[in-house]
Amino acid sequence: MKTILAIATLALSACGGGEKNPTPRHDSEAWQAGEQAAAALVTVNHADTMAMQQSILDAKSVQSRWIMQGDSLSVIDFEEAFAGYLETHDTELYQAIFPDRQ
Repeated sequence: MKTILAIATLALSACGGGEKNPTPRHDSEAWQAGEQAAAALVTVNHADTMAMQQSILDAKSVQSRWIMQGDSLSVIDFEEAFAGYLETHDTELYQAIFPDRQ
């Protein structure tokens, strides 16, 4: 599972936008997609590392839509919603994926 979490950490944190401390838009499509992607990850059996990896890759795939468009605010919205959902619903997984946010 540590390998999966390392992949997740790199994949989800490598896409930070160029803006400093933007205000998250909680009603944005990207915010909703981030929460949905995190909800899907939380439901995966954490012992099934292949399923965890696939869920993380699925989340990154959804987020890449805004990365490819150069929409840094939506990229940030997605990541903040994803992280916030995990922090609330699966603290251990949140801490493993986002160790620098502790």
